[in-house]
Amino acid sequence: MKKIDSDVLLNIYFGKILEAVALLPPPYAYKILPFTGHLFRDFQNYACGYEPGVLVRAAGSMKDADILTSCNMVDSVKEYLRFESRYVLENIWIRREFKRHVVRSFYPSDIEALKTFLNKENHVIVTAHLSGLLSIVELLRIIGYPTPLVASNIFRQSWKDAKPIQKSMYLLYKSWIKRQPIFFSDDNHLMDKCRQAVNSGKSVILAADVPGYDAKGVKVTMFGKELWAPPGSAKLSDNCGIPILVAIPWTDSCDKPYRIFLEKITLNGNYSDIMAEIYRCIEAVVTLNPTNWNGWLYFDKMVAE
Repeated sequence: MKKIDSDVLLNIYFGKILEAVALLPPPYAYKILPFTGHLFRDFQNYACGYEPGVLVRAAGSMKDADILTSCNMVDSVKEYLRFESRYVLENIWIRREFKRHVVRSFYPSDIEALKTFLNKENHVIVTAHLSGLLSIVELLRIIGYPTPLVASNIFRQSWKDAKPIQKSMYLLYKSWIKRQPIFFSDDNHLMDKCRQAVNSGKSVILAADVPGYDAKGVKVTMFGKELWAPPGSAKLSDNCGIPILVAIPWTDSCDKPYRIFLEKITLNGNYSDIMAEIYRCIEAVVTLNPTNWNGWLYFDKMVAE
């Protein structure tokens, strides 16, 4: 009997089952995740937009950081995959404009704390690649602070070759871009667009924990490793004279609402110092629940040689 390709099954799970489950609000929609969210992804051959074997290396990075041991490795990877499924589920809410569902995916007190910061002044809002990354962008729009997002250009990925999660993102961005301002990171005029938005009184939101910057970035420390980090958030904050607000959604379980880690970082003109503070915040959040962070998939690529 011919084995069914795991991507076919995952396309069905993301595109049919989660599309149906998305009709339910949280916490009810989340109840499926502990039992099914980790399925249809092979530990060795999992790619999800990355090369095969990345889950194995991610587990190795978590082990090197003393986040997990050989005993809890499989359970940790399964929980990571449940958060990946939650990300897809919440992308469906955003695409369908289920505003109440998005709002209910956060604790009300944390939403009010976020409003308190934004009512005072605009910021360079820095977040990280946890499952709620796009949900917090949509939340900002819903509560009255439409904030341009700096994002990688998903449209460079052809639909034919896209992995299931990439197809989910493609569908979201195709719909979302009509109402949500998005600045793609491959735009030659990216920094100018960010400055214009900030100077017009808006905040700009971006994730600082991305790989592949080498000597173009600055060095920071995270989990005892020296990493290369892109200094764009520090540069924009310094050039425009507005503070950085670290706002990272996280949760200790795949079926619970998000908390929002919030910390304001003041300017000092030193990009290395500012990025070190941002990564200190990211590490603090990741430590709260390591399986919620997508960055383990490319942590090894961030490590400075």
